[in-house]
Amino acid sequence: MTALDPDFVIGSNLTLVCLAYSHLLAQYTWSFSGVTTWEGQTLFMPSLSRAHSGVYTCKASNSLSGLHSSMDTIITVSGMKPGLRVIG
Repeated sequence: MTALDPDFVIGSNLTLVCLAYSHLLAQYTWSFSGVTTWEGQTLFMPSLSRAHSGVYTCKASNSLSGLHSSMDTIITVSGMKPGLRVIG
C-alpha cells in the first residue's frame, strides 16, 4: 500500500481507495483519527469541510490467513473552492 498526503479545498470531494494484494479476498475497514467508522474498499465523502482534516487509515485483513496491513493518509482541508470570492 502507498499513501499520498494531499490537500483539499472546502467543498471538494474525497475518494480514497485501498488495495491489498492477496490470494484470499481481503476485508477493508477505514478509520478517521483512530475511530473505525467505514467498511469497504472505497471511501467517498462529498463536500469536505475543515472537520474532515485528519488521519485516515485503511486496514486490509484476511480472517482465514490471519494476515493484515494498514496505511495512513493525512488529509488537510483548507481554503475555499477555486473561483469563489468573498465580497464584503
